[in-house]
Amino acid sequence: MMEIPSRREETGQVMNGDTSGRKELSEEQLPEGPMTPSGIKLLKDHGWNQQQIGKHFGVSRQAVSKMSDVYDIPWETKRRQALKMFPCKVVSAQQRCAPFMRVRDYMVSVFAPGELSEDGEKRVEWFIRKLTDENVIVVFDPSIPPKPGISPAGGWDYCPREASDGDLIIRANEHTVITPLNRPLLTLPK
Repeated sequence: MMEIPSRREETGQVMNGDTSGRKELSEEQLPEGPMTPSGIKLLKDHGWNQQQIGKHFGVSRQAVSKMSDVYDIPWETKRRQALKMFPCKVVSAQQRCAPFMRVRDYMVSVFAPGELSEDGEKRVEWFIRKLTDENVIVVFDPSIPPKPGISPAGGWDYCPREASDGDLIIRANEHTVITPLNRPLLTLPK
């Protein structure tokens, strides 16, 4: 069985305490108490990402994102930039299916190492192992019927890999557009 390094190991990041991109703040400058819009903005302006801010305040990255949206704190994260390059147009019900979420997480892990939680990184590692060990690829086609355990809303499946798939994680077809811009985010690690 192939040993799959975590994305954090490949990039040299540590699992805890990664401060890449952050400008140092003194202990007195760090916001205290519950999360506030001004606290988010201060940390964001010092290069902290949503995951790091959430950890500081003891909340999830999603809570930071939600408060940022409510209080109109602009946040063009690397995560959002990666998701703009998603290769398929997917209705919201199909976005809750496991293959969509795994492709999404994989793209984020490649584009923005460190943006995923530790659990997210583990799901990506599982996903890579599934694709390689089972020699399968993700396929999106809105006509695929619902499949319990894979895609309750339909549209997604894992299919045997073909030579034409190369090292992609998702099959190129009329519903999935692979471009020079998103290809690096959809390619299996070497």
